[in-house]
Amino acid sequence: MINLEKAKELAKVLPWDPNEGDTVYYYDPVHCDHGETKWVNPAPNMRDYIEYYAIPSLSQLLTEVEKRGWNADSVMLKDGGYGCDIYYLSKTVYTKYMAFAGESREDAAAEALLHILRQ
Repeated sequence: MINLEKAKELAKVLPWDPNEGDTVYYYDPVHCDHGETKWVNPAPNMRDYIEYYAIPSLSQLLTEVEKRGWNADSVMLKDGGYGCDIYYLSKTVYTKYMAFAGESREDAAAEALLHILRQ
């Protein structure tokens, strides 16, 4: 799962409207101390009253990478960390390859997606 800071970074370059049942970080200025983070699955009618950041799943992140023309593989690294390899294919030949590491598979895939979106 990605952390709040990564969710905020993604929200700047790819607005993500979570569906009911998706996980989000949220801040409710009425019911929480400033800066407190809670986990919720907000109902659509709550979204007008809280600040929230979607926490996309690994499959959602990889789908977004692939929508932009890249192929992606989520991998476990030898050192115990996680990685996400992205590459373009052109007639079965790798034309561009990049690797990203993270504390989780989602974190690595989010790094890859952020790189693509910033280009």
